[in-house]
Amino acid sequence: MSNPEDPAEWQAWIEQACRALGVDPRLVDTDAVLGLTRTVAQRLARPMAPVAAHILGLAIGAQGAVQTGRLIDALASTLPPATDEVPAS
Repeated sequence: MSNPEDPAEWQAWIEQACRALGVDPRLVDTDAVLGLTRTVAQRLARPMAPVAAHILGLAIGAQGAVQTGRLIDALASTLPPATDEVPAS
């Protein structure tokens, strides 16, 4: 990738990763997953963001991709309440 901060360039990798794993790339909701991991990092702890994505993946595997929105909402409901504080980097 020439610019790792450019979301348009992420799609090529997403499609390649999906092909390698036999997953339909249309099932990948990048915005939803990034939103979930951002929320986890801000409200819980940064190292828990990939763990949350893994938990979501396990749940989707068990319950199906059509449940993704509900599963994200359920996982987000387990987080501590939001605060106005900006976490230190």
